[in-house]
Amino acid sequence: STLKPLFYAAALDHNMTPATVLYDVARPFAAGRGQYLPRNFDGRQHGPVLLRDALANSYNLASVDLAARLGVGALPGILRDFGVLPLQVDQDALGLGVILGGVDVTLWDVATAYLTLARSGVAGSLRLREDAPTVAPRQVVSVGSARNITNILMDDVARSRAFGRQSALALPFEAAVKTGTSKDFRDNWAVGYSSRYLVAVWAGDFSGRSMTGVSGVTGAGLLWHRMMRSIHDQDPPPLPRPAGVMRPVCLLSGMTPGPFCSGARQEMFAQGSAPQHTCTVHQAGGV
Repeated sequence: STLKPLFYAAALDHNMTPATVLYDVARPFAAGRGQYLPRNFDGRQHGPVLLRDALANSYNLASVDLAARLGVGALPGILRDFGVLPLQVDQDALGLGVILGGVDVTLWDVATAYLTLARSGVAGSLRLREDAPTVAPRQVVSVGSARNITNILMDDVARSRAFGRQSALALPFEAAVKTGTSKDFRDNWAVGYSSRYLVAVWAGDFSGRSMTGVSGVTGAGLLWHRMMRSIHDQDPPPLPRPAGVMRPVCLLSGMTPGPFCSGARQEMFAQGSAPQHTCTVHQAGGV
């Protein structure tokens, strides 16, 4: 799941917004000659959810819905743009499951990708030595998309449905973070950054045996939390905010709230991308 933010960033550059409705519903997707049937970590379906909530809570079904909208053919290129090179021979044969981590990658590559998000969409290079060669900076995703993803990954309220408030992902200063847990709890990951440092953690048994019940939050996430607190001797400056306009949205439809909407929040939109219509989902007397 640590790969999800890369595809969500690309989606924001393809006319989606943090209030785009995704469908966290179990359904089959075409996969070669068969079907792909993803499921959520909690085994539940969450129905229509806004993009911010889908990513913050790491909903698998909604993420595959997003991948399908991007198009399976676009997915390998998104990884390569971020500097992630899957460790399998035929990279172009990757299916929709790649957004859930259905591909072998290195922690180094994933950290490089998150460096791009932390630098507002500008790709950089990790170095083991200060005098090592660097790559020329290039804009992988727009500044606004990268900063919106950062804003989602630091949103403790948005992720509370899956992770609760003040979990190991929350720090006393601003930090964006995403965890991931492999199939059968073989290993787990946590990658995140403040405005000063980026920390990437892998936790697992080198034999490949299952760490039963140890998830990205309770394993790598806890180590990430401790490392981030230990290397910040003082609170870092706030993370950069996306530019645009704040508008209220209905929590179910992502549209401008109407008189019968039961819940709303403020959401950030790039200029010209805010919803233009009032919610038509909620009506007098209920949905």
